[in-house]
Amino acid sequence: MIPSIKRLITIESVVTDAGLRIIKGKALCPFHHDTVPSMTFKYDRFKCWSCGAGGDIIDFTERFYGLDKKAAIEMLAGRAGISTVRPSSEVERQRRDREKREQLLKEFRAWEQKRVNLISAVLCFHRQVLAGELLSEADFIALAEVTCIIPEIEWEYDILCTKDDDMKLELYGEAIRNGRGSI
Repeated sequence: MIPSIKRLITIESVVTDAGLRIIKGKALCPFHHDTVPSMTFKYDRFKCWSCGAGGDIIDFTERFYGLDKKAAIEMLAGRAGISTVRPSSEVERQRRDREKREQLLKEFRAWEQKRVNLISAVLCFHRQVLAGELLSEADFIALAEVTCIIPEIEWEYDILCTKDDDMKLELYGEAIRNGRGSI
């Protein structure tokens, strides 16, 4: 909706409708006591070189009329003849999408925590065996099974403990595809 508003309404028309006079691309700034035109306009933006105010038509409308962003957008949309009312089916679809994302994120966070705990336990066990703290025959058999995958486990642990959510989600997607999503 915002790009449509910006295509249909120019910054100059918004400023003129607010009662300001634009002469040679400049106007008195309404945001401070201005005696010499210090506000300029370029493309779809304004800038006051005296007080630093600047932005697009939404920012101007917000600041000039004392509105929040949503009210400014609605005001400009009304002026441009754009309806801000979304069909109820669209609202319902967005609600379902949001709930689905929240559920997926909840499942991912649970998987992430379980996976970190499991990997941490495996790495701790591996270090104990290597340090000679655990020396039973069962420990050595378990160590032999784990040793070949330690680099992969350490790599996964590094991602889960130090990387951003995008990398973690990629790892989670791979785990789901490989049937490891439940652990």
